[in-house]
Amino acid sequence: MGQDAFGPIECELEFDKENHAFYKFGRTIERGTSLTYKINFHESKDYIESAYLDNRLGIYSALKVAETLKDGILVFGCWEEHGGGAVGYLADYIYKNIKYGRH
Repeated sequence: MGQDAFGPIECELEFDKENHAFYKFGRTIERGTSLTYKINFHESKDYIESAYLDNRLGIYSALKVAETLKDGILVFGCWEEHGGGAVGYLADYIYKNIKYGRH
């Protein structure tokens, strides 16, 4: 799903025999257009279900904390599921470079 100068886009991702990815859509999509997967969201009175809720709820929680945070640092890392993550690097960088709160 996405949108370019010609309008909304809802297409399908397919692969050929050589495993090359291409989209199935009725027109050319402008280069550089951001596309995302269509959300498969389900809600009832007892629960919500959707992909990546851990990431989405984590960001939401951090942003709620940021609303009242006075003395602190919020860091958004990456690569946690692939390659060991950036938390170690970020913690080291903050410790060595941010003098906040030190006298």
